[in-house]
Amino acid sequence: MTLENLYDAIKSVGFPAAYSSFKKKTEPPFVTYLDNSRTPTAADGKAAGWVHRIRVELYTRAKNLTAEAKLEAVFDAIGILYEVADEGEIDAESVYRVGYEFDFFTAAEPA
Repeated sequence: MTLENLYDAIKSVGFPAAYSSFKKKTEPPFVTYLDNSRTPTAADGKAAGWVHRIRVELYTRAKNLTAEAKLEAVFDAIGILYEVADEGEIDAESVYRVGYEFDFFTAAEPA
């Protein structure tokens, strides 16, 4: 999987999606995602690849089980084992956010 594949999968839900944030104000529902960290892995003394810690956030006007189910169905369809890391209202923006986190591996480029 790549970040581009992830973006395509998220977009298939039908909500606007962006890496990190939108350049202009976007009305909910929408999704943002971010590669929070990358940890190198090695095998036989050589770089094998990276483990990426991904955060996906779903923003809606209020708790929206239908929107959550749509996004979670996409995760399930592409084999992502995710956790709901946190959720709650953001009063200052009048939105509800559900934060998902998961890891995925990318192989190192061959030398």
